[in-house]
Amino acid sequence: MSLRTSADDVAFDRSPLAITWRDRRCRGIVRHPVLAPAGLILGAGTLLAKRADDAWASQALDFDADRLLALLTIAYDRPHTAEQARRILAKVRAAGRALAADEPLQAAIHLAHAGLGVLPDADTAARRLFLAETLLDQGMALETLRKVAGYGHDEVVLKHNQNHRPSGPGGGQFCSSSDTGGGTPPPAKTKAQGAARPVQDDNAQKKRRFVQRTIGVAREIAAKLNVPVENILGVSALESGWGGQNPDSRFAKEGNNYFGQHAHSKYENGTMLNKEGDIEMSTFASPEDSFRSFAESHGDLIRGVRDPEEFARKLQESHRFGIATDGSPMPTYIRDVAGTIRKLRPIIAEHGGE
Repeated sequence: MSLRTSADDVAFDRSPLAITWRDRRCRGIVRHPVLAPAGLILGAGTLLAKRADDAWASQALDFDADRLLALLTIAYDRPHTAEQARRILAKVRAAGRALAADEPLQAAIHLAHAGLGVLPDADTAARRLFLAETLLDQGMALETLRKVAGYGHDEVVLKHNQNHRPSGPGGGQFCSSSDTGGGTPPPAKTKAQGAARPVQDDNAQKKRRFVQRTIGVAREIAAKLNVPVENILGVSALESGWGGQNPDSRFAKEGNNYFGQHAHSKYENGTMLNKEGDIEMSTFASPEDSFRSFAESHGDLIRGVRDPEEFARKLQESHRFGIATDGSPMPTYIRDVAGTIRKLRPIIAEHGGE
């Protein structure tokens, strides 16, 4: 999604649309697609697929495939490949069939296998989704919406979007495609903006700053656990939003918590609550204390594990990392951690490798 700031944004804060958004937001944010009595919901109550009216139908979810995919693209701020789209639609239909058969657990499993995961920067994503839903409900065509959202051939702006391409979350055990080599495309060239290279350079510099800041303690931990240093840095980068450099990586930025560790962890010097106020997180005097706490608390899980996928799998199988708020494993966690580990290798090589 693109950002254009205008005088309209001031008026928007007092508009009926803004009032509706605040009311929806106060009811809470659903951070990954869930099945509710009304149907499949995401964000601030956006209905992706409604419950079918016919209680005896073989398919319990009624939805328009194009609308569903467009809303998901806008919510997750990335387009889907043809294969991803087929998988999402197949799994949503399978979830609908399971619901119709009164098998809600099986329906939730099908939905998890769609591979959507948790919304990056959930508040911003939910607001984008709310605006898109509103535009569709007011009669905007899907193709126009895609263009307005920045996924058509024309680079047009979705008004009132307050954040340009969120960088991805940290401190919460999930990550964005921009951090792991996923499918978010670079911004298109325009005469006003020029080429996308400065954005790419900024991402590279962010990663270099993170490595420069943490490679010393990461090498110390890696040597003790007999794992490559990039394995330690890879999981830390995702959990901390690259050391607090991402906008929503509050635990790392304010509490030096580089691994999303819950209270009460070794070496913590205090605690802080998540945005919802229901989870207490550790804070540390320094990033180094966070790294050492991770090693002592979780080191046995990954000691001697060098393969990136196996390393990530061990962490997730402990049910302490890569777990969604409903307790289910995040489908993309292993891929995301392994991808980040591999992308860090050339940067670590600049510092002399392991």
